[in-house]
Amino acid sequence: KKATMPGQLLPPYRTLDMAAGTVLRAIACSSYLQQDCSLVTASNDGVLRLWNTSQLVRGAALASPQFETPFLYTVAVAANRAAAAGDEGVVTVLQLPSLAVLQRIPMPGPVWSLALSSTFLVCGCEDQL
Repeated sequence: KKATMPGQLLPPYRTLDMAAGTVLRAIACSSYLQQDCSLVTASNDGVLRLWNTSQLVRGAALASPQFETPFLYTVAVAANRAAAAGDEGVVTVLQLPSLAVLQRIPMPGPVWSLALSSTFLVCGCEDQL
C-alpha cells in the first residue's frame, strides 16, 4: 500500500476540460441537486461554467453564458444561486442550474472576490475603500 501525504488526492483523479489556453480564475461547489454536487467555474475567457462532478469529461459543462468582460475573477455559490464578477465591475447573480441572469449589480470598479449566502452578497472591489 502506497503511503500518502495528509490532504493528498488519491486516484481516480478528475479534471476540468477547459478551453485550450483558458485560465481558471475561481471555482465554487454547489449542491443545488440533492443527489449531485456541482462545480461552478469562472475563467479568463469571460465564461461561467457549471459542471456536474459525476460527469467531468470533455464537453461536460452544463451551461456557459458569455459575460461582457473578457476576465471573470470570482464566483460564489449559495443554495440555487451563483454570483460572478470580474473586470467590468458588475456582479451578475444567476439561477442554478439554468444560469439564467437574475440580477446585475454595478460596482465602483473591478470585483476581485465575492461571498454569497441566503441573505447577503459581499463584494471585494478595486475601489480602495
